[in-house]
Amino acid sequence: MFAGYGITAEQYGWDDYAELDVDGKIVFCLKDEPGKDNADSPFEGILPTIYSGLRWKAFNAQSHGAVALIVATGPEYIDEEDDEFISLDQTGGLGESGIPVIQVNQEIANLLFSTMEAPLSMYHGEMERHGMAFAAELEDITVEFTVDLERKFTTTWNVAGILPGSDPELADEWVIVGAHYDHLGWGTDSSLNRAEREIHNGADDNASGTAGVLELARLFADSAERPKRSILFICFSAEELGVLGSSAYIKDPLVPTENVSAMINMDEIGRVRPDEDGVPVCSIHATVSATEWEEIVPDETPDGLVEFRTLADPIGGGDYTNFYLEGIPVLNFFSGLHEDYHRPTDDADKINYEGEASVLGGIYQIIGKVADYPTLLTFQEGDISSGQFSQDVGTKVSYGVYLGTIPDFGNTEGGFRIAGVSPGSPAEDAGLMGGDQILRLGEYDVSDIYNYTFALGEYKPGDTVVIVVLRDGEELSLEATFGSRGE
Repeated sequence: MFAGYGITAEQYGWDDYAELDVDGKIVFCLKDEPGKDNADSPFEGILPTIYSGLRWKAFNAQSHGAVALIVATGPEYIDEEDDEFISLDQTGGLGESGIPVIQVNQEIANLLFSTMEAPLSMYHGEMERHGMAFAAELEDITVEFTVDLERKFTTTWNVAGILPGSDPELADEWVIVGAHYDHLGWGTDSSLNRAEREIHNGADDNASGTAGVLELARLFADSAERPKRSILFICFSAEELGVLGSSAYIKDPLVPTENVSAMINMDEIGRVRPDEDGVPVCSIHATVSATEWEEIVPDETPDGLVEFRTLADPIGGGDYTNFYLEGIPVLNFFSGLHEDYHRPTDDADKINYEGEASVLGGIYQIIGKVADYPTLLTFQEGDISSGQFSQDVGTKVSYGVYLGTIPDFGNTEGGFRIAGVSPGSPAEDAGLMGGDQILRLGEYDVSDIYNYTFALGEYKPGDTVVIVVLRDGEELSLEATFGSRGE
């Protein structure tokens, strides 16, 4: 069955499955989305939406009953001499698509269309010119194929250094200062680059944070008065694959977790720029995570160049989240998203060096206060309803429903596990617990965090669904009613 772009998107008035019954069939569709390089496309112009990804297309095909998915590049988008596949290295993560997905070249795509009245190129051209969906049964076409995948594992490293504290009574207590040093290499499915394969240097994300760790280590090591508590400086790997480096650290920490006063994280601090009022700004996430942050965190940097904007929400896609989930007070410093995010253009000439130096002056001051504070900071939980976790940061996607699950970012064993739930959330009311593996959300099977996120997007606040979870080897059915974000 040919299902156009394989997209069902009510908000854009597009449904390739409207006239198709694909139950038990193989779906053939095109990659990307309508008008992908057209600012006046039916979707969001040249900004890709969640519907352009292979994972979402597989989720949608499976949701409609398909048993497999075949994808090809639309003839309007390529030269036949440049008919490249998306590399498996670019699909990212350890998730499962739920159904077999294969890519085919133009020769095979044309064979699949050989019983139609016109070639695929004509149908694709008409879809693009008129901005209309097209789907059809490919009569007398059957396909047989085998998928043989090998999951490969590799080793990477977190890199750490220790500065011993000066106070004999407090030197066994710690402040952790961290940032991730990995990026996207040649590009993964997290890349927003539409052009040919290019190196992503990641000057802001996150060479800026890595440089911050090194500079802070230098400043404290050269200080005439060493801080009373010890400081662990650590650069994490595999953050872009799902904060795996910090998750591995939490599972096998270098210092006792109960002796850690706070974790300070830097993720993209190199693009400090003025807000609408002309004031240079850097955001600080997770200020709810310790009762003392209000006292310790200043309103601006010591030189007065940058204003700090505090955000209470303690949950995000960064390494600090793993420490928060372990009950450690955290702060995350972030200078904001920009047009070069996850693109090869995130390079050193775009960094605001004076702005980052000013921010580091503020962070240095905060770390010093925590290291010399009379007691360990007091951890407190916060409400995560104001934020959202999405593996598709940078794509045009916004889910209005709120459930309150906290993903287990470090899970590499397959399936979608949660690390906990937000206090007072619909997830807590439904009886969901940390360690649960979610198997099904309402009408949708959940094979990984991608499918879970996609399934959330199919519901509205007030909808009630049955959530099937695996807990201690037993399947449980729990009923949840979605809340609304920002209530």
